[in-house]
Amino acid sequence: MSKLKTVEEIKDLEIAGKIIKDVFLQIEKKIKPGITSIELDKLAYDIIIKANAIPLFLNHEGFPNTICASPNNIVVHGIPNDNKLKEGDIITIDVGAKYNKMCVDAARTFAVGKISPEDQKLIDLTDESLNLAIKAIKPGKKIGDISNIIETFFKKFKEYSISSEYVGHFIGENLWEEPVFPNKGKKGTGLELKAGMTFCVEPIIIRGKDQLFVDPFDKWTVYTKHKGKACHIEHTILVTKKGAKIIV
Repeated sequence: MSKLKTVEEIKDLEIAGKIIKDVFLQIEKKIKPGITSIELDKLAYDIIIKANAIPLFLNHEGFPNTICASPNNIVVHGIPNDNKLKEGDIITIDVGAKYNKMCVDAARTFAVGKISPEDQKLIDLTDESLNLAIKAIKPGKKIGDISNIIETFFKKFKEYSISSEYVGHFIGENLWEEPVFPNKGKKGTGLELKAGMTFCVEPIIIRGKDQLFVDPFDKWTVYTKHKGKACHIEHTILVTKKGAKIIV
């Protein structure tokens, strides 16, 4: 399990968080019809390296790039390529950085040009569920308390499903640390949260059923079977005595 963070480690986390915030800021400026995800990948790599940090995903378990770029019905782990993004696409950019010994990981789903009301609703609801969950984080809460907020939120929207297989996780000196942080859960269950813990909360919401498959060729890209679009928003969170602090 991720250990409680020291003052020095928290400073490194915050620096890494600022680097990833800059990545998202610059990517948001660049995303438009005609740009490719491999161009966005290079942009992220250059920002992270210039800041004396390490691109966390690059070569992690063989992943070939700095960012995961997952448009439309790609749910997670999309590999950047030279396909041009089109008006009306949505794309999730997932990216991490390591500064000194501390890791951060975050994802945002961006609109490419003007998107449909249905796609905007998917993004807005995913973001709303995450914000509600984060507001409830504080010492003494259980993981299940927080996971249940996301699950309960989406019960009233029958057209969506929550990914069961792809979930949040603790984070610190390593990208993935135990335990996992699901987006479904029962109140009062799971690990008790304490000040100094860091983890990633990341609802992954699918329009349609939670039926997915991994690309048999690249072994990374995860698609919806029914071609329904997906949204993935992720924050790295530090638990403080007062509640949750969003690192990025």
